[in-house]
Amino acid sequence: IWMIKKVKNKILLSRGGKIFKYVDKKKSYFKNFGEVYVNFLNSNKKIDWIFHKKCQCLILVVQGKIKFITKKKNNKINNFILSSKRNHLFVIPPKTWFRFYSISSKSIFLNLIDKLHDPKEILRKKIN
Repeated sequence: IWMIKKVKNKILLSRGGKIFKYVDKKKSYFKNFGEVYVNFLNSNKKIDWIFHKKCQCLILVVQGKIKFITKKKNNKINNFILSSKRNHLFVIPPKTWFRFYSISSKSIFLNLIDKLHDPKEILRKKIN
């Protein structure tokens, strides 16, 4: 069963500051490497609903704070707030509707998907 997860990753201390671990191929949530995207968001710009038929998303906020809203088949809505101050990896399985927006003035997040981009694999729906 695929589940939406918020996973606490390691934060390593170095002489220069902190190192946030993003992905480890030995972890159970890591399926495959497809592509990595860097997303830049302006404050309160709400993104429409996104649905990946086959892709899993592994998301890490690297600047700011972002609210993610998810919805599964049962229409149960969950809210998650991710911040660059913590090293939480957000795992969004296939067949999950999700949307997001920055609650900081600007936010940046990484999104690793487990397959190459295919526009036929994605559904989009306007926010009501």
